[in-house]
Amino acid sequence: MGAYKKWLVFSLIWAVFMFVCMGLLWPWYLGDAITVRSITGNIIAYTLGGLLYGYTMYRLAQRRLKKQQLQ
Repeated sequence: MGAYKKWLVFSLIWAVFMFVCMGLLWPWYLGDAITVRSITGNIIAYTLGGLLYGYTMYRLAQRRLKKQQLQ
């Protein structure tokens, strides 16, 4: 699996984890209603957030690796 696919898989795993914890378990724990609208919004938000987080970590790792190779 290439580096590109690894960060993408990592991002989606993080997004699923956050969705389950914050989109389903947290409202259930607080006694809030879990609606289709809240689930849809959380899926969109955590997918985009996961992709942004994963891509940022990927780019930072590339930058660090490049610095280490130059030294």
